[in-house]
Amino acid sequence: TTAGDPAAAAAGWGDVLLKVALDDARQLCARLLVDDGDVATYMLNLRAQAAVAAAEAAGLPLDHEGLDQLAAGWRDELSVLEAEVEELLSHWTGTQVTLPSLQSSQEVENLIQQL
Repeated sequence: TTAGDPAAAAAGWGDVLLKVALDDARQLCARLLVDDGDVATYMLNLRAQAAVAAAEAAGLPLDHEGLDQLAAGWRDELSVLEAEVEELLSHWTGTQVTLPSLQSSQEVENLIQQL
């Protein structure tokens, strides 16, 4: 027990305060990820960079050229998909619909609310 040991009692409070601070940080981070697409994008990039660095440090090099080719293919597919969505929405609404740049969940939400 910590009743007779002030140092142990203080250490216990330190653990409690650290847990409270961690919970506060998690809540703030969750709020930032929801409220600000830029922060969400930054955090996603940060996690990806950490994963790539860890893999390369472990001797598993990333094929940057292959990844660039894959991303280019996805960009092409996304362009085709966006054109199809615009066409369908235009037909559905009876007016010409042009999709904005949908780079964050907030932009997607705004588009949905407009429809």
